[in-house]
Amino acid sequence: MSYQSQVENMMRNFEQIDNKQSIPFIPKQEEYCLMIDGKSDGYIYHYITIVKMINDGFVLKPSERFVRMTEMTWQQLQDFLTNKK
Repeated sequence: MSYQSQVENMMRNFEQIDNKQSIPFIPKQEEYCLMIDGKSDGYIYHYITIVKMINDGFVLKPSERFVRMTEMTWQQLQDFLTNKK
């Protein structure tokens, strides 16, 4: 294999790595999102994680609430996807 073809192969590989793969987001019943003033914080919390947080002393502020991912409104879901971390 020539040097030129090796470089071309490497460039193709880098292009494939740079292309974002679109993985469909499918919310699950046991996943929650923390909403702060009606906006998503961008993280997914599993219910076991929430229980551990509460057992460790975590307290929601009046402007915060956990929303089940499967019960989010379309607007909340879009906000989550925009801010997803």
